[in-house]
Amino acid sequence: MSSKKVVIEGPLNVRGAGKCRDKPIKVMENIYLKRNEFKKYCFTVFIAFDIDVSEFSPKPPFDEKEFEYVKKALIKYKRIKDVSPIKVEKMIEDWFLDDLEGVYKYLDKNYKGPFKIPKGKDGFHKISELFKKYRKVYTKGDSCEHLINCLDLEIIIRKRFESLQKLLEIFGVEDNFKK
Repeated sequence: MSSKKVVIEGPLNVRGAGKCRDKPIKVMENIYLKRNEFKKYCFTVFIAFDIDVSEFSPKPPFDEKEFEYVKKALIKYKRIKDVSPIKVEKMIEDWFLDDLEGVYKYLDKNYKGPFKIPKGKDGFHKISELFKKYRKVYTKGDSCEHLINCLDLEIIIRKRFESLQKLLEIFGVEDNFKK
């Protein structure tokens, strides 16, 4: 039986700020490729970015062209085996709503249905409206950790398979989620 060691490092959020295309390159070069504790590792880098345009920006701060720039800069290092995109066509709240029952379970563990998606222009507004019905405030970020714990990630992964396929393949679980 062979054992494949997979080390998972936490995500780096470049927050769409200026120079976001350079930040993943600098982090990989200055932390993971230079530090002794990482010398024995090879890397597969995943970069998640929005492919839809929000109401606040005429162009996403990181797009296909920016991704190709980062990939070209990183792939030249022998220890970086691949740089793959995770293309997010919707905001994360849309992904949460893929498991609507889980969202309701978080808001009221005794609720049995019907599970209806509220009206709203996007996932953030829809989930915010749903929270209001339960006299709660939806806040992005770390404060939604308990919500995430109520979600059935298998449902979400199956619905977002195309965006996550390469990541699932790396972990050897791709076949578990094919439709």
